[in-house]
Amino acid sequence: MSELDLYTRYLDLGVKLGRSGEELATWVENKVRQDIERNDRQMERERKREEMELQKQERVMQSQREERESERQLELRRMELEAQKSLNVTPGTPTPHSNYTKPKLPPITEFSQVDLYLERFENYAKSMKWQPADYASCLANLLQGEALSVFLSLGP
Repeated sequence: MSELDLYTRYLDLGVKLGRSGEELATWVENKVRQDIERNDRQMERERKREEMELQKQERVMQSQREERESERQLELRRMELEAQKSLNVTPGTPTPHSNYTKPKLPPITEFSQVDLYLERFENYAKSMKWQPADYASCLANLLQGEALSVFLSLGP
């Protein structure tokens, strides 16, 4: 309702109540001011209520984002554990993509047929999904005696 409508309404009501002159004008002014203030307070309450509702919705959305992120982390961890299982690696054991463990092959001896041994090693490395660039450092763990001396003489 507009201010003009409020004045008209209270003026008619004041006249019906028997008010007139300065008393009527003061009474109408007070009533219009009270209505405007009441309306302002009501609008402020509505604004605060809407603001609180928005904050509540933001908290819910943040909680949902955090929950989704937590689920993603759990899924990544689950996939990581499955990958370790498929590689036949137990948790805590380095994976092929980090530190390579000593291969579960017998060490090479002076009596071994080198080409057959290297083929066996390569098959093992492939089954463990090692990177070919890392084969040499893993093979070094299996060398003994003269084979180790030759390998070390090659340098980095």
